[in-house]
Amino acid sequence: MSFQEVLEQVKKKSFHPLYFLEGEESFYIDQISDLLEENVLQEHEKSFNLSIFYGRDTDPNQLMNSARQFPMGSAYQLILLKEAQAMSKLESLLPYIQKPLSSTILVISYKYGKLDRRTQFSKALLKSAYHVESKKLYEDKIPAWIQDFVQSKGFKIDLRASNLLADYLGNDLSKISGELNKLMVGMEKGSSIQSDLIEKNIGISREYNVFELGTALGARDIEKVYKILFYFSSNPKENPLVVTLGFLGTFFTKVLSFHALKGLDRNSLAGKLGVNPYFLVQYETAAKNFPMTQIPGIISQIRLADVQSKGVDIGPNTQDFDIMKELIYKILHGKS
Repeated sequence: MSFQEVLEQVKKKSFHPLYFLEGEESFYIDQISDLLEENVLQEHEKSFNLSIFYGRDTDPNQLMNSARQFPMGSAYQLILLKEAQAMSKLESLLPYIQKPLSSTILVISYKYGKLDRRTQFSKALLKSAYHVESKKLYEDKIPAWIQDFVQSKGFKIDLRASNLLADYLGNDLSKISGELNKLMVGMEKGSSIQSDLIEKNIGISREYNVFELGTALGARDIEKVYKILFYFSSNPKENPLVVTLGFLGTFFTKVLSFHALKGLDRNSLAGKLGVNPYFLVQYETAAKNFPMTQIPGIISQIRLADVQSKGVDIGPNTQDFDIMKELIYKILHGKS
């Protein structure tokens, strides 16, 4: 089932005895679990009919015994098994999975991966449960997701702001939604989140962020590039190397795609790149300054820098700034 289908069913008070939520993206798993916690039981029913277990601390027999109890003063009892991926002998739940109690709603949240499909337990669980696989969104889909999320809350967000937030926070939906929820506190419904509000409240500099770094690199504005680089070195916590390298990898991959697709009309080209047509000029400028033959070498250097950031093939005193400075030099001067 999809997230939206489960959402609609829960809101209609249509429940299933067993939910299995798994995947790399924790946001949707938490959303469904929280939604069930809010909707299955009324507030006065929760003290006797809501049980929350955590995988690392849970004994399978204890959980099954709880699941086999009948609700008190309610149509259902709700059991949430969180962090199920950390539970030893999760497969010991098989007897209950094969014969779940209709008055118990058991929600199994299995984050950051997928259950081994080869086991008897997995096959039984996928057969019995409402199954939702929560996949990571590709980074080029994040700005549109931000737009939809903000609109669902009754607000608006401008294009530059959604792209800035996506570039800075990556594709961690839980982190993005958390930052957006904080921004929306105190705002009037229908008002718009502007880029300056994000820059002010999330610690993103107006001039010195990965979005501006991409623009400066694409334009071969060497002075601006190094200003941003030195700003990053002075604020490493706000500008982690892994985020910068991830952005640069995505940026130059899109520049390469721009070269390959430049015969298309602007709307089609923007769709293929996964960007708003408004931002095409950034990639157009970069394509003029970086010939197609140079891009594969640049992407290789970014990958090398990523390996070095993990401590491979570097000297003992090498800092993140040293890795980034060398990478930028190679990008600007065509060294491979």
